[in-house]
Amino acid sequence: MAPRAIITGAAGLIGQYLVNTAPRWAPGWDVQGLSRAHLDLTDRANVERTWQSIKPNAVIHCAALSRTKACEQDPEQARRINVEVTAHLAQLSQNIPFIFLSSGEVFDGKTGWYGETDEPNPINVYGQTNASYRKKPLTV
Repeated sequence: MAPRAIITGAAGLIGQYLVNTAPRWAPGWDVQGLSRAHLDLTDRANVERTWQSIKPNAVIHCAALSRTKACEQDPEQARRINVEVTAHLAQLSQNIPFIFLSSGEVFDGKTGWYGETDEPNPINVYGQTNASYRKKPLTV
């Protein structure tokens, strides 16, 4: 049986690219893209059933509420999707590789050429929900 990877946010720009190019970068893997149409990641029970059913060997988490205006209009929804969902998926994936994509919006843009060790300084809600992972490990 081929190892199985899940890519969340499969309808988004990066997730869709990863799903479409998976045969090239992950030959021999069964790569399954999950979009909002497939699975509501805020439905914890359904997500857990899906993880038990799919039994992934790796997860690439690309799903997010990334539209800055939507995050500003509903910060609680942004936190639910960008922080709580990510923490839940990380917990479910604690024994397998879990790749989480962040955003340059965790920085204020004053310096540029940021690295992994640079301190975040987000200027909007979307950046704040992404920066929460850089400051401390996810807790669930």
